Amino acid sequence: TLLALSWEKAYHQLDWEPTWSLEECLAMTANWYREWNRGEGSLKDLCTGQIESYHSLAGSRGLAWANGR
Repeated sequence: TLLALSWEKAYHQLDWEPTWSLEECLAMTANWYREWNRGEGSLKDLCTGQIESYHSLAGSRGLAWANGR
């Protein structure tokens, strides 16, 4: 089974918009791999922190999906 994700569906049905720019996405991804490569700390905590940061930033940028509108 192939996982098929569609941003268009999220955009139209959930009023979703991206939160991070390409540069921000690349920085967060690079940070995740750096931490994974170090083997220190909890990747669960890192992921949770990144998700919380993403949601908080979306709210501060006024994105409807993050504010429950």
